[in-house]
Amino acid sequence: MNENENNQNTAPQPTDPPQPHMQQSIEVTESIDAPVFPPAPNSQPQDRKPSKWRYLFIVLGAIQALGVAVFFFIMFLAIEQAKSGVSGTEFIGLLLFATLVPAVGVVALVNLIGLPIYIGRFKPRGKGLIFSILSLFISAVLFLYGAYSVYELRVSLPRQSTAFSEQSRKNAAQREEKFAAENAQPEISKEEAITLLQSCKLSGFYYTQETVTEHGTSPAASATGIVLTKVNGEPSRISIADRLVSELVPIARKAQNTCDGPQFWHDGSYEHYENGKWYFEGEVVNSAQ
Repeated sequence: MNENENNQNTAPQPTDPPQPHMQQSIEVTESIDAPVFPPAPNSQPQDRKPSKWRYLFIVLGAIQALGVAVFFFIMFLAIEQAKSGVSGTEFIGLLLFATLVPAVGVVALVNLIGLPIYIGRFKPRGKGLIFSILSLFISAVLFLYGAYSVYELRVSLPRQSTAFSEQSRKNAAQREEKFAAENAQPEISKEEAITLLQSCKLSGFYYTQETVTEHGTSPAASATGIVLTKVNGEPSRISIADRLVSELVPIARKAQNTCDGPQFWHDGSYEHYENGKWYFEGEVVNSAQ
């Protein structure tokens, strides 16, 4: 009986149920110790396809390349035509510089404005970035060349043309003044005229126009009947009065045979030289053969 009592005394006693505050502590501890995982990525990847604007820049690049190819092709043909002796090919170059070059320059300007925006917004990589940078460089070169061509055509060329015209006018005035000064005293003696003919220093011999005034006088009005014209300070031609024709024409004809000149002018026309003979109105008037 004592054993039964001892067994009853030593039997495990039921534990008390956990208190509410203990359950909260356990839950808090478990929540702190639990690992935290990042949210799962979206199973649908974000659409990173380039904008459709890229096709615009591809087309613009193709237009630039085509314009450059057409420019060089037409210039090559024009140069070949010029080498063959075709005249007027310079106008082809002017037409290209006035039309095609500015058009390519405008396309290049659109590329220069749009491509940096496209690169900054869509950030292409790899080949796309390389081609974009290359297109920018080419566009910059073409735009600068087009701008320079327009400047030359619209500004520089008119200025050069105006300056050239003004310089040509000044040069012509200077030549006229020099010519007038050289021929201020055009009368020469008969002996001087014969010496000029025999020494082959004259290229022209004029008669039957004794009343035509040259350098302020005419052969008929001059004291000697002979008027000399100089070019660049050297004797060039003489005009004689009718009274000296019978005396000086034979001397001039001999000079034609020995000097291949002078060329005669008389009766309103020039004689011309062909195959060792001098012709006037289809007839032989002097022969060196």
